Amino acid sequence: MPDATQIATLVAADVSRMIEVNGGMTLLDAALDADVSISLSCCSGGCGACHVQVVDHVENVVLDEPNDVSADDRSRGELPACLARLRGPVTFILS
Repeated sequence: MPDATQIATLVAADVSRMIEVNGGMTLLDAALDADVSISLSCCSGGCGACHVQVVDHVENVVLDEPNDVSADDRSRGELPACLARLRGPVTFILS
């Protein structure tokens, strides 16, 4: 599991914002801590609402296991933020 603090850049509209992702934290937790309005349905029984699109450095994302992310989704960077931990910087957009 990645344990160093990393930087994730959120790109939305014509604005980008850097989010600090502390070691061991998921991208979802870091986004919520940074007051980013990100969809989630974890507590209501639905899964998949927190998907983001990693558009730069998807190789820096480590997903918690087990998961059902397909190889095609991973190659496109379409990942659930609740399972994504970083081992380097990434750029993402909200899906």
